[in-house]
Amino acid sequence: MPIYDVVYLYKPIETEMETHTWTYYRVRGSVEDRGTVQVSRVRFPSFDDLTDECGLTDIIDTPGIVGRITPHIQTLLREQWQVDHSMSTLIGILEQ
Repeated sequence: MPIYDVVYLYKPIETEMETHTWTYYRVRGSVEDRGTVQVSRVRFPSFDDLTDECGLTDIIDTPGIVGRITPHIQTLLREQWQVDHSMSTLIGILEQ
């Protein structure tokens, strides 16, 4: 069963011309499995997961299916990283 990364870019309206305020993030999972998906901020252009100064990622496992951003995932994005998914742009789908 293939695993996909669906990658989004969020540019805050008030600072959208300042690239250091942009947030790239991905939702990883299967389109066939209704189990869990991983949500994580990623680097551009490599799309590797972001890590903190200790080398830890902020990957979040949550119920879901790739291709469907549920209200739960929207809330998670807003609360964790101040990302408004409704204002994000889909920039690509990568098969893992």
